[in-house]
Amino acid sequence: MTVGHFLDRALEAAPPWPGPRDGTAAPPSAGGHHQTKALIRAFEPLYLHAHQEAGGPWTIGYGHTLTARPGTIISSETAERLLDGDLARLALALTSRLPDQLLPHQRAALMAFSFNVGVDTLLRSRLLGALLEGDSVRAAAEFFRWYGGVRQGRQSGLPRRLAERALFLGQDWRPWQGWQPYPALSLGCVPTTAAAAMATLQIQTCLNQAGLAVCPDGCFGPETDAALRRFQGDRHLTVDGIAGPITQAALAVPHFAIAGGTVGAAGVEASLATMGSAPKVPLRRNLADQGRDRALSAGTRGRLGRIAP
Repeated sequence: MTVGHFLDRALEAAPPWPGPRDGTAAPPSAGGHHQTKALIRAFEPLYLHAHQEAGGPWTIGYGHTLTARPGTIISSETAERLLDGDLARLALALTSRLPDQLLPHQRAALMAFSFNVGVDTLLRSRLLGALLEGDSVRAAAEFFRWYGGVRQGRQSGLPRRLAERALFLGQDWRPWQGWQPYPALSLGCVPTTAAAAMATLQIQTCLNQAGLAVCPDGCFGPETDAALRRFQGDRHLTVDGIAGPITQAALAVPHFAIAGGTVGAAGVEASLATMGSAPKVPLRRNLADQGRDRALSAGTRGRLGRIAP
């Protein structure tokens, strides 16, 4: 029996995945072992020569440290075998410590998460505590408490946490590989560029998807501030009304690059329409209604919040 077969049996001991509640995402097509490996390969650099980060251990292959030594050279096939071995050891360490009722994709996500931050970190985390209490919604929100952490020279970050959370939720994690947060936004921000308007509209759309009614008008007003603070409280985040990287990640705010850097209000509306989230009120008219046209035409800078959760 191969390592892959062993891991698939360990990861897929739970009942078959019934599919997401909203019906928008297909279940992972491969076994849990292959999903874990694919996510790790997407975020871990491949070193065929032993590599050492400043102050860190020697690493080779996909984050392998156990047998890495200075001057070691391996093939890509050996890197795959080393990764399989690391995952086999990880599966043995986690199998008896995770809730039995976890679904295959949830186990696969926790494997990928533990590979990056360490088994000990997972075992003492509130993420596992939420799972043991049967609260998978709170568990999904806990992934973001570990962004920016480092284990054995392995850099983690919000795109990786977003991908792991998507896999945990049974969604396609691949679109989140290139995710980047918008600059932080808060009450009183004036959208002086199309990108700033896009950011506010995306945040408002995601708040609506989270069940918090907000008019997607592209202006960060009191209604958006109140909804954002409620969302932060519900997700156990810092309640400060600032849509910083952590809050944007928790909202799963999509960040789409705009060719050429900037577009006008009509272009923003067209971009949003292609994503099925066009504003209910034309952006330019709504900005005029709120007395913002003068600020836009004068190029007045909006007050951007600090980088914060």
